[in-house]
Amino acid sequence: MTDEFPDDELSDLEEATIQRITGHPLGGLYQIHLDDGSMIHLQSGFGARQFTSAYGSLSDAIGKRIRYKTDDLNVLSYFEPVEDEGLD
Repeated sequence: MTDEFPDDELSDLEEATIQRITGHPLGGLYQIHLDDGSMIHLQSGFGARQFTSAYGSLSDAIGKRIRYKTDDLNVLSYFEPVEDEGLD
């Protein structure tokens, strides 16, 4: 997502691997299930468009690592893909 956060707020980003994504666009939220057993929510409008812009599709994000921040309702407010290291 492209929300602007001060650098000190980005220092506490979580990092995890996406295991699966569930939900339906008409429901308003997708659920992103992470490898640490937690789940975060993704808005089906703007949030899903940002996600597909980064990964190509929601299903293409499965197995990828992300750094992220959520709001008080556990809705994704910022994310950035973690680039694969060592593939140079």
